[in-house]
Amino acid sequence: MPDTERASTGILDAFNNRRAGKEDILSMMASRINVATTSHLHGIGYDSPAYRFVHEAYDRLVKSGKLKENIRKTGCCNIIMATSNTNAI
Repeated sequence: MPDTERASTGILDAFNNRRAGKEDILSMMASRINVATTSHLHGIGYDSPAYRFVHEAYDRLVKSGKLKENIRKTGCCNIIMATSNTNAI
């Protein structure tokens, strides 16, 4: 299975099984595959290769309709949540 397919499957599983915001889940997934580089020695950031890879896979799933984004309002903030459409009837 190619890496992009494996990432897509992992993202779908994560959004099926967790009730967390989009950024929390994507950051957690990126931290699992992160490899330290000279420009990103510690942790991940929005510009790290691991985060970009996971975010691009997420965007493809939203565009294809396999994930549906919802906005949850909490106080003054909006949290983007996503749900999987793969189990829909």
